[in-house]
Amino acid sequence: MVSALIYGAFRCLSMETDRIVFIRYIDALTDPCAVLKRCADAFGITETDVGADSVKLRGRVPNSNPFTDAKRKYYVCKEYLADYIPEELRLVNSLLDDSLMEFLGYEFEEVGGV
Repeated sequence: MVSALIYGAFRCLSMETDRIVFIRYIDALTDPCAVLKRCADAFGITETDVGADSVKLRGRVPNSNPFTDAKRKYYVCKEYLADYIPEELRLVNSLLDDSLMEFLGYEFEEVGGV
């Protein structure tokens, strides 16, 4: 698995430096302020560094699909698991690297969903 190799390399590198921050998607959904604070702390960024006068947006990509509360709930409450048949979920679980899942703080989902 290429992604497991890449994450594994970043995992090893992260043990040698504090300049790598792993951000889990679910954490960004459930507590984005805490994720941003953790990143700011890791990189020594203060509120004055990112004040309105110092941030220049070069161009914004229009958001044609706003991230709604319903979509957030779909992920946070693991409603997406209902979209998988048991065989598909078993296959997904079989492709995941155990040590990487543990390192990132994820758990294998049970077949049958929520």
